[in-house]
Amino acid sequence: VKYEVLDSDKDLVKWKKTLSLLPDELQDIYFYPEYVGMHTFIKGAKALLFTFKEEENIWLHPFLLQPIDSDAFSLNGGPWFDIESAYGYGGPLSNTEDKDFLDKANTKFSEWCMENNVVAEFVRFHPIIENEKWASEFHSIKQLRYTLSVKPEGREEHIYNNPKVRNKIKRAKKNTINVHKISIDQYFQAFVDIYHQNMERIN
Repeated sequence: VKYEVLDSDKDLVKWKKTLSLLPDELQDIYFYPEYVGMHTFIKGAKALLFTFKEEENIWLHPFLLQPIDSDAFSLNGGPWFDIESAYGYGGPLSNTEDKDFLDKANTKFSEWCMENNVVAEFVRFHPIIENEKWASEFHSIKQLRYTLSVKPEGREEHIYNNPKVRNKIKRAKKNTINVHKISIDQYFQAFVDIYHQNMERIN
């Protein structure tokens, strides 16, 4: 049994390599170190990945560790921290549903939180991956909203029935816009750069 906490700044390559151990259907931009790291807006915040491994089983939890203003909340001691998902979705991921392993992983994570003065955790679980199944039974899970997802495969006839969509597709073809499936590793930095430029533009 081994656990480790990776930092998005210092352990970027290792974080990505660890994430790549999970099945393809669990690979999502919300869990990448560059994405989580972009959301360290609070002074002193860190983007971290907690990893727990036992033989072939792995449990990962990317999150933002953020300091709490002890004076504002009349907290003694400290420093105190909370944990939050980066904007979008977060929460734990695993390649197994073995209850004993998941209990051990969640227990070790809880111990780490106590040792590091973490007093609260706010997670927005991924509605498509449904990763709340890998969270601790001590989480109080509340449904705040519904999320609608549409799989476009095999639905082209429905897409073309919408005149607005049909016109946009024609315009895209006329302007020779091409859509390609690309490797996230190859183009992720370009996404980050465009994201930052857009945030600066709208602020």
